[in-house]
Amino acid sequence: MVRGKSARIIAIAGAALAMIGVSGCEQARSVFRDRNDLVADMSPCREHRFEIYFVEGQARLTAPARELIALTAEQMRDCRIERVHVTGLASATGSSAANQRLSEQRAEAVVAAMREEGWPLPGFEVEAMGDEGARTEGGGLAPLRRRTEVFINAARR
Repeated sequence: MVRGKSARIIAIAGAALAMIGVSGCEQARSVFRDRNDLVADMSPCREHRFEIYFVEGQARLTAPARELIALTAEQMRDCRIERVHVTGLASATGSSAANQRLSEQRAEAVVAAMREEGWPLPGFEVEAMGDEGARTEGGGLAPLRRRTEVFINAARR
């Protein structure tokens, strides 16, 4: 008797779940009328950002950094590059003047590598922040400041 009652409850619950699932499909069908509503635009020709990290106290690009620049250049080969902004950063280790120079050298190293890879030249905007912002509000060192940030505005041709 208990088994029969349990089986009936399970069957009713299963039917209810099936009805909810079918109604969910119908609702999804009414929201997404076209496949393009579901598919994200994965074109590389859009706003793009990446970071290049450096060894402490150095402005020399590492092999992985050069690979990233080359890969990004290849991905954006068919794009119209409208703007490239490169910001050099440095940690708070050392003097502010030395960190300013180091952040400038880092930004210039990235721009030089991008030019070597044949980046179309809309002109590069280069900014060096030095150690500005390299300390937290509590006075501690901000992590991972040994980098450049690259911002690209690109559009389809």
